[in-house]
Amino acid sequence: MKIFAANWKLQKNPAETKDFLSKWMHQSLELSSREVVFFPQTISLDAAASVLAHSKISWGAQNCYVETKGAFTGETSAQAIKDLGGRYVLLGHSERR
Repeated sequence: MKIFAANWKLQKNPAETKDFLSKWMHQSLELSSREVVFFPQTISLDAAASVLAHSKISWGAQNCYVETKGAFTGETSAQAIKDLGGRYVLLGHSERR
């Protein structure tokens, strides 16, 4: 299966994310032979999760932290991403190393 992924960097606030994904879902091609994954910025993960919850389109986070909880300001745990319904994480991106 081919995977098509789009890393949004620091683009699209939650409202823009909902709008874009809603429109994209209605204009997209048949997805049976490919996986499409969007990687919105952290503040838009919940927006992506709500729009894509019952679709064939996946989403993921642009990074995650090794700890599940604790005093790690600004970090997002893999468990939190999973709890929202995320299936992917970009790890080791050159901008995060």
